[in-house]
Amino acid sequence: MKKIALSLIAAASAAFSTASAQGPELEVSTSVDYVTEYVFRGVELADAAVQPGVGLAYGDVNFGVWSSFASNNDDGSDNEFDLYGSYSVALSDLVSADLGWTLYYYPNTSSQIDGNDYTNEPFASFSFDTILSPSLMVAYDLDLENITVEGGIGYSLDLPYANTTLDLGLYLGDVEVDSGSDYIYYGLDSSVNYQMSANGSIGVGLSYASNDLDDTADNNLIGSVSVSASF
Repeated sequence: MKKIALSLIAAASAAFSTASAQGPELEVSTSVDYVTEYVFRGVELADAAVQPGVGLAYGDVNFGVWSSFASNNDDGSDNEFDLYGSYSVALSDLVSADLGWTLYYYPNTSSQIDGNDYTNEPFASFSFDTILSPSLMVAYDLDLENITVEGGIGYSLDLPYANTTLDLGLYLGDVEVDSGSDYIYYGLDSSVNYQMSANGSIGVGLSYASNDLDDTADNNLIGSVSVSASF
């Protein structure tokens, strides 16, 4: 009887181990960026800023927090904390979708919106596994009542150095504003990234961002340094 019980325990343990091995694992990703200007959807929100973030992924579910700390708040620049969550689903062999929600929190009073210091934005994004990796994102800010549609393409080129790539991205977006001026924004991202290990990388970048608004700073040239790691 004892041998039977031990056999059952061993079998159950083996089954549990197999199920655990086959199931999704929790993945943690971290990053810290330094940017010479913080530009969001074509509009400059701050001068130089440090932008740390951490994300959690379990299977197709993702959660995380991203933040931006302006180097100078005296000019009206605000710090920012973003909480986000999303669910990924494969629509076909070539198309995948992410459905999610972002909460933007601005702790400084300079960015209060209708008496609040936060906004909520559900979004849907689509990625296409084909040449130039096209993408499409649609978002609606429930508090600002703004609709954003953004499309982009990207390309990664292996450089003649070990574990080093040149990554390029081009995007174009349209923001439909409930109370204010609608505008179009666009930009080009470029970065050289070095994979230091299986879990860590470092990169330097140069980006250009602009918009068609008359009363905001545009034609921004942005330098950046980034470090990221995953566990």
